[in-house]
Amino acid sequence: GAHLSSFNTPYKSLIDSNEKELMKYKNTHILRLPGVWGIKSIYNKIIPSGLIANILYSTKRQNSFYIYSRSDTLRNYISAQTVGKAIYNLITNHHSFDLKNQINIISQFSYTIFDLIYIVEKITHIKLNYQFKEYSSYDIESLIASNSNGKKIYVLESIYTDIHNAWKDL
Repeated sequence: GAHLSSFNTPYKSLIDSNEKELMKYKNTHILRLPGVWGIKSIYNKIIPSGLIANILYSTKRQNSFYIYSRSDTLRNYISAQTVGKAIYNLITNHHSFDLKNQINIISQFSYTIFDLIYIVEKITHIKLNYQFKEYSSYDIESLIASNSNGKKIYVLESIYTDIHNAWKDL
């Protein structure tokens, strides 16, 4: 998201400078990802990562949660499993690395916060207990495109199916 932001934040400057430095080295590849989410279990402890996973985890535990954004903020989300498959395909298909050293993996579809809430409520049959909290301008910026530099790899995933499977596995 740092590349797409219209805000000139220290984080964006750091990402840009790190990428410029990395590109000085031969055979370096930069992988850019959208809002990755997933749930993993380590030693029987569930660890949610990303907005969607935290919504599911809070809902399963019957906890309320806060959203630091507006309901119409549009973002590109992709599951960790889909990212893993895309990276595997890149590695096993070596010639794809010859095209460009900067690779943007993105989902073909973007969703608003409202869309995510609707999907989770439909799958779980539970009315979510959330509140919108005060947010910064960075939190409400819609980030739906990919960086203009590098190769774009669009993945087609069903966010509905991925959320449904994650909910079943919780």
